[in-house]
Amino acid sequence: MESNLDRSLVEELLAAPGLMRQCLLHALTTPVEALEFRTRDEGLCDARFYYCGKAQAATPAEGLIALLNRELHQVEEWAMEETTPEHVGDLMERWLLPELANAQPTRVDIDKATLEITSLGDTIRSAILARHADTGRPYHGGRWGIFRDGQPQPLDTPILPEPLIAPALALQDSWNEKLYFCETHDTWLLYSWATGA
Repeated sequence: MESNLDRSLVEELLAAPGLMRQCLLHALTTPVEALEFRTRDEGLCDARFYYCGKAQAATPAEGLIALLNRELHQVEEWAMEETTPEHVGDLMERWLLPELANAQPTRVDIDKATLEITSLGDTIRSAILARHADTGRPYHGGRWGIFRDGQPQPLDTPILPEPLIAPALALQDSWNEKLYFCETHDTWLLYSWATGA
């Protein structure tokens, strides 16, 4: 049974700070896996995928907040252990509430979301492979490649290991920034990409 991922999820979280706080407290102990397709190319940059199991985040609200929390920590290069329950209020006020208030939530049908995610992933993978094969330029294996929770992965790692089962909720969907909240059979997924150009 698919969940209803639409703007009402964002509206519900914005209207109920108590729910958001509860979800954020839950997020501090929710395991989230990060998969990065990393180039350090100014135009392509990195595509990041964050996954958490539905067994650990039972509702779309819990899943979205857990994944956004991990994205924040990844982008800001904060250790997850640095954020304790005492920090939750500041995290909500200074980052999560403004992030959701500035979102432009729209539904993206399954085929379009899948194409968007996989085509950009394939483009990034091609750039990684080309850089790896270019003997005239250093590869920097710690900066270019595919990484799961910081550990190098094979370059043929699937972009979407499971198909999406519902339309995605795009929080940002412009030519230079994508932030999609998605659902697979067993997981919640947050797809994040923005160009540095």
